[in-house]
Amino acid sequence: MDNYLVLVKKRELEKNINHDYDIDNQTQFELRSGCNNYILEFGQKLDLPQSLVSLAIIYNNYFFIKKSYVNHDRYVIGAASLFLAAKKYAYHKRLIEFCHIYHRMVIAQDSSMGIFDDETHTHIKSLILNAELSLLRVMDFRLDVRLPNAYVGQLVNIFAKKDQSVMNTALTLAYDSVRTE
Repeated sequence: MDNYLVLVKKRELEKNINHDYDIDNQTQFELRSGCNNYILEFGQKLDLPQSLVSLAIIYNNYFFIKKSYVNHDRYVIGAASLFLAAKKYAYHKRLIEFCHIYHRMVIAQDSSMGIFDDETHTHIKSLILNAELSLLRVMDFRLDVRLPNAYVGQLVNIFAKKDQSVMNTALTLAYDSVRTE
């Protein structure tokens, strides 16, 4: 049995659960773009590698094709996507670091919860861990995604004849293609 997360087909993207909530394709595109930018900024603040951030974006986008934006907080799901991708890559960042960034990017905007105290930390931690479980369930606990990097690398090796700069450029483009629309 294939343990890879199966990416969705175009028709699934064009007609998904969000349409049941009157969220049209253009609005979904804007929401996806906003989520992707949020995850990119979040990942930069944590100094996470681009491959990890790209995987988090895939997790996040997959989730919102299967679940509605109306019923789930896209900022919490985005943070949980990064946290889950970090675990997948065995990238050692503590949950409290994710909580701090989430607080600065989302909650601190609300003056009533501007201070990061133990109660706020516990609340954010609970949000992220519950969202992580939701992600895992939607993805059927499949965390592996076939990214194009290996295939691009094989082709570049054939054509570049060991030219490392060509290889690096191709891999950068492959990573970029995964995270963009």
